[in-house]
Amino acid sequence: MLIDNIALLTNYLTSYIFFFLAAAIILSLLYLRGYRKFVRVSFLTIAVTSITVTILKILIAVPRPVEALVELSSYAFPSGHAAMSASVSCLLIWILFEKQKNVFYRTLFTAGIVLIAGWITYTRLILTVHTLDQILVGTVIGILVFFGVLAIESKIFEK
Repeated sequence: MLIDNIALLTNYLTSYIFFFLAAAIILSLLYLRGYRKFVRVSFLTIAVTSITVTILKILIAVPRPVEALVELSSYAFPSGHAAMSASVSCLLIWILFEKQKNVFYRTLFTAGIVLIAGWITYTRLILTVHTLDQILVGTVIGILVFFGVLAIESKIFEK
C-alpha cells in the first residue's frame, strides 16, 4: 500500500543517524553565522530530549507491538520520534518567531512545521511501532524539554 511505503520512507529518513547528522550540519552553520543562542538552545533541547527518552525507554522497558511493520531493537515507551518531532518543531517555530516578523510567513511556516511533525508522528501508528499513549507521552516530553531548556537558558544567559 502506498501510504505504508511513504511511512517506511519517512521512518528511514527520520532515523537517529540521519537526524543527528542533519542537526550537526545545521547547528554548525548556525554557529558559523553567529547565532549562538539558537545553537545552545537547539543542542541542549536535542540532547536532553534524546537522553530523557533513552533513559525512560530503559527504565520502563515496554516492548514494541508484535504487529510492527519494521523491526526495531529499542523499547517502545515513550516514542522517541514523537518526542524529537515535538521538540524540534518547538525549536523551529521559536527560531521562526525570533527571526521572521512577517505574520503571513510565520503562519505558513508554522503550519508546515506542525504538519511535518504530525506526519512523522502519525507514521509511528501506521507502522504500528507505537501505541497512541506512547506517542502522546513522547510528544509531551519533547514540548516540556524544549520549554524547560529555553527557561533555563534564559536564566543562565540573561543579560
